[in-house]
This record gives sequence, structure tokens and C-alpha cells, in this order.
Amino acid sequence: MTPTLILDALRKPLALSASAKCVRIGGGKVNHVFRLTDGQRQFAVKDLGEDDFTGIDRAEQLRLQRRLAEQGIAPAPCWLNDGQTLWVEKWVEGIGSDSPALPELPALAQALATVHKQNVDAKPLCLANRWRHYIAKAQLSCRHPLVKEAEALMVKHKLNDKNNPQWVLCHNDLSYGHLVDPIQPMIVDWEYAARGNRFFDVVACAQINGLNGSQSQQLCALYADKANLQYENVVNGFHEQEPVVTLTAELWYLASQ
Repeated sequence: MTPTLILDALRKPLALSASAKCVRIGGGKVNHVFRLTDGQRQFAVKDLGEDDFTGIDRAEQLRLQRRLAEQGIAPAPCWLNDGQTLWVEKWVEGIGSDSPALPELPALAQALATVHKQNVDAKPLCLANRWRHYIAKAQLSCRHPLVKEAEALMVKHKLNDKNNPQWVLCHNDLSYGHLVDPIQPMIVDWEYAARGNRFFDVVACAQINGLNGSQSQQLCALYADKANLQYENVVNGFHEQEPVVTLTAELWYLASQ
């Protein structure tokens, strides 16, 4: 959508004035992000398009983010249209800012530990179902190497489970660019958030931020300290989840093409 169409769509639900302005500030493969300003009010608007490959229930994510906003770690969501193609949340200064060439590992570790400590009701992430959805969207045959790998990992890591008492809230997409306030922390882009394996989240964070082996070890050490966990257990969990995260990213990419 263009900024003009965004304004037209939101003028009534947000009670926008005639002086409201909207500019595009970025976005990724799934959505486009706009900054909407109307006097003292500012919003981040996401044009989600006709997204049918992620398998995300946006209405459920909106309910989750409201609870996280109450905890002060996520922007408050304001509105989602019936078609779940247009998402509006309060603007948080820092959205759209450039990430540093080298992410600050202590800030990432603190953010991960803070998210994992949140006591909020969130739906579990059933990776087996998510993978099957991606495989179907990518139209991969049962003989495809990635499908064979997925079947093996589903059994090895019991990924058909729909719940586990050891699971915690995970962001699952924690790039440094999504950490707009490392002190609070204040985090954006919660669309993949769900209860799941904390080490999946740590590995995903390392891969998304392009950390090398040494940096990943540092992240594990910092996370172990901030989450009050044994370093050896974090490292073991990290290595166990690496192939799971890698395959998830590969299937996501193929489904998005």
C-alpha cells in the first residue's frame, strides 16, 4: 500500500485529522512499515499484504502483544483490520534505526533473558506444524532432502509436541534492530513470538544477527549469567537446537518465494 492508501484506510478507525502524515520507513520480506504522525500522536503501521505463508494468527499475536505492552517490553498495539493485513501499534522511538555493524551482545543476552522470564499466557509454537505449513507452501515433494531432514528432526526433538512445561515465552526473531531500547528493554516485531524452547530462541538470535562461533559462545555465556543458568547447559542446548533453527529458516525462505 502507498502512504495515501494507508491514510485513507486508517482515517476512520484512528480518527485521523486532515493534517495526518504517513511515510514509509522500511520493512522486510513479509511486511512494509510506515510511520504515521497526527499531531502529538505517532503510530507504526505494518502493511502485511496478503500473507498466507507464515501461518501466523495475527489476532492472537495482537492479544499477546497487549499483555507484553502492559509489562513495558513491547509497543502497545492499537488496531488490526478484519483481514489481518494492516497492523497499527504505538510508535516507539528507535523503530527503523540502523543496527550497528556488531550487535551489542550484553544487550541481546539481557533481552533474551527478559523475554524468557515473562509470565504471560501465550500459545505454544508447534514447530512440526509450522514446518508442514512451510513445506506445503513451498510445494516440496516428500522426497526433497529438506523434507527428509524435517521428518528426522521432528522425531529426534519431539517437535510434534504442542506443549512442554519447560517452555518459555520466546521472541523467535530477535535481531538487534528489533531492540529499540536495550536498557528497558523495549522490543518490536513480536509476530513470531510463542512459548517454546529457550535455546531455539538463543540460536535464532545468533543466526539472525550473523554472529560467528566466538560471538555465539559469548552470547551463551552472557545469557547463562542473566538467566541464572549453567553455562554448560546453555551451550549444550544451543548446539542441540542449531539444526532445528537452520532448517526452520531454510523452509521459511522457500515458502516465501
